[in-house]
Amino acid sequence: MYAQAGLIVFLLIVGLLSIVFWKSKKKRRGHPIPLSFVRKLDEDNVSAEAKLEFNKVFMFTTSEAKEEMLVDLQKRHACSRARAMQIAVEQWRRDNR
Repeated sequence: MYAQAGLIVFLLIVGLLSIVFWKSKKKRRGHPIPLSFVRKLDEDNVSAEAKLEFNKVFMFTTSEAKEEMLVDLQKRHACSRARAMQIAVEQWRRDNR
């Protein structure tokens, strides 16, 4: 009889410990990265890539001319600076095939 009571207590303790372990493991998974943060990272990567490519293509252009070109493209296309850089590179490549 005492063996059965000991077994029941043992099983209860194992059950409680497994529930506690499962809950703690569930908490450690963490929350997914917010989509806005992912978009911000993507924009930063695109921005850095666009800037690098723009500077590579327009290496011998003066900074004043580059700035005027970007401002003009931003106004014409109503876009961000990074997108204007991409458009400028695309146009340059299209014109210089």
